[in-house]
Amino acid sequence: MLDIGCGSGGLAGPLRQVGFQWLGLEPDHAAAASCAKAGHLVMRADARELPFPDMSFEAAIFLNSLHHVPNALMDTALAEAARVARKVIIVEPRAYGDLFD
Repeated sequence: MLDIGCGSGGLAGPLRQVGFQWLGLEPDHAAAASCAKAGHLVMRADARELPFPDMSFEAAIFLNSLHHVPNALMDTALAEAARVARKVIIVEPRAYGDLFD
Protein backbone atom coordinates (compact mmCIF):
# COMPACT_ATOMS: atom_id res chain seq x y z
CA MET A 1 0.00 0.00 0.00
CA LEU A 2 1.38 3.37 -1.00
CA ASP A 3 0.17 6.00 1.46
CA ILE A 4 0.42 9.36 -0.34
CA GLY A 5 0.67 12.24 2.11
CA CYS A 6 1.11 9.83 5.02
CA GLY A 7 1.87 12.44 7.68
CA SER A 8 3.32 10.74 10.73
CA GLY A 9 2.33 7.28 9.46
CA GLY A 10 -0.81 6.63 11.48
CA LEU A 11 -2.11 4.18 8.90
CA ALA A 12 1.07 2.09 8.80
CA GLY A 13 0.54 0.08 11.99
CA PRO A 14 -3.07 -0.95 11.38
CA LEU A 15 -2.37 -1.94 7.77
CA ARG A 16 0.75 -3.92 8.58
CA GLN A 17 -1.08 -5.63 11.43
CA VAL A 18 -3.52 -7.14 8.92
CA GLY A 19 -0.82 -8.16 6.46
CA PHE A 20 -0.27 -5.20 4.14
CA GLN A 21 3.16 -3.98 3.14
CA TRP A 22 3.15 -0.20 3.64
CA LEU A 23 5.24 2.64 2.24
CA GLY A 24 4.57 6.24 3.14
CA LEU A 25 5.17 9.27 0.96
CA GLU A 26 5.30 12.65 2.63
CA PRO A 27 6.54 15.96 1.17
CA ASP A 28 6.80 17.72 4.54
CA HIS A 29 10.19 17.25 6.18
CA ALA A 30 8.95 17.37 9.79
CA ALA A 31 6.10 14.92 9.17
CA ALA A 32 8.39 12.53 7.27
CA ALA A 33 10.91 12.68 10.12
CA SER A 34 8.17 11.91 12.64
CA CYS A 35 7.04 8.96 10.54
CA ALA A 36 10.59 7.60 10.26
CA LYS A 37 11.16 8.11 13.99
CA ALA A 38 8.09 5.94 14.64
CA GLY A 39 9.84 3.16 12.71
CA HIS A 40 7.89 3.42 9.46
CA LEU A 41 9.37 3.30 5.98
CA VAL A 42 8.80 6.75 4.48
CA MET A 43 10.10 8.66 1.48
CA ARG A 44 9.96 12.38 0.84
CA ALA A 45 8.27 12.77 -2.52
CA ASP A 46 5.76 14.91 -4.36
CA ALA A 47 2.44 13.34 -5.39
CA ARG A 48 2.75 15.00 -8.81
CA GLU A 49 5.86 13.00 -9.70
CA LEU A 50 5.96 9.62 -8.00
CA PRO A 51 9.37 7.90 -8.18
CA PHE A 52 8.07 4.43 -9.06
CA PRO A 53 7.52 2.35 -12.21
CA ASP A 54 4.00 1.81 -13.53
CA MET A 55 1.80 -0.53 -11.47
CA SER A 56 4.34 -0.90 -8.64
CA PHE A 57 1.63 -1.14 -5.95
CA GLU A 58 -1.64 -2.98 -5.47
CA ALA A 59 -3.15 0.21 -4.08
CA ALA A 60 -2.42 3.84 -3.31
CA ILE A 61 -4.35 5.80 -0.73
CA PHE A 62 -4.89 9.49 -0.10
CA LEU A 63 -6.12 9.49 3.51
CA ASN A 64 -7.05 13.05 4.44
CA SER A 65 -4.26 14.32 2.20
CA LEU A 66 -5.75 15.13 -1.20
CA HIS A 67 -7.10 18.48 0.01
CA HIS A 68 -3.48 19.66 0.37
CA VAL A 69 -3.00 19.39 -3.41
CA PRO A 70 -4.01 22.60 -5.21
CA ASN A 71 -6.92 22.17 -7.64
CA ALA A 72 -4.73 23.02 -10.63
CA LEU A 73 -2.40 20.12 -9.76
CA MET A 74 -4.94 17.57 -8.57
CA ASP A 75 -5.41 15.84 -11.94
CA THR A 76 -1.66 15.29 -12.16
CA ALA A 77 -1.45 13.84 -8.64
CA LEU A 78 -4.39 11.51 -9.27
CA ALA A 79 -3.00 10.41 -12.64
CA GLU A 80 0.34 9.60 -11.00
CA ALA A 81 -1.38 7.53 -8.30
CA ALA A 82 -3.33 5.66 -11.00
CA ARG A 83 -0.09 5.09 -12.92
CA VAL A 84 1.79 3.47 -10.03
CA ALA A 85 -1.11 1.55 -8.39
CA ARG A 86 -3.79 -0.85 -9.55
CA LYS A 87 -6.37 0.83 -7.28
CA VAL A 88 -6.58 4.35 -5.88
CA ILE A 89 -8.44 4.98 -2.62
CA ILE A 90 -9.45 8.48 -1.58
CA VAL A 91 -10.73 9.24 1.92
CA GLU A 92 -11.44 12.93 2.34
CA PRO A 93 -14.01 13.74 5.05
CA ARG A 94 -12.68 17.22 5.74
CA ALA A 95 -14.58 19.95 3.94
CA TYR A 96 -11.80 22.52 3.57
CA GLY A 97 -8.85 23.17 1.31
CA ASP A 98 -8.63 23.60 -2.45
CA LEU A 99 -10.55 20.38 -3.09
CA PHE A 100 -13.71 22.03 -1.74
CA ASP A 101 -13.29 25.52 -3.23
